Amino acid sequence: MKRLFLLIIPLMLLACNNRNSTPKGLLPKEKMVSILIEMHMLEGKLNTLNLKRDSLEKLYYYYEHEVYAKHEVSDSVYLKSYEHYLSQPKQFESIYAAVVDSLSLQERLQSGK
Repeated sequence: MKRLFLLIIPLMLLACNNRNSTPKGLLPKEKMVSILIEMHMLEGKLNTLNLKRDSLEKLYYYYEHEVYAKHEVSDSVYLKSYEHYLSQPKQFESIYAAVVDSLSLQERLQSGK
């Protein structure tokens, strides 16, 4: 019985620890937040341009890959991470709450309020 107890405790601790960590090969939440902030800012800037949709898509594709390069992330890792967090509603909600807070703060700072 004592051996069983000594075996179960470490397994429980390991299971609890793994629940909060990001699976291997995925971006951590903080990096996802940073990338998403830049992606939303990029989208906003491009939407202010008076260009046709196909031109905007080409520009977005170009600058999107610039963001990936800046963060040293491939588009496949980003998309895999995005899909993972999307399948985890609580994690996804906390990521987007941080994105919205950051964008709101930047908007207030730019408007001088």
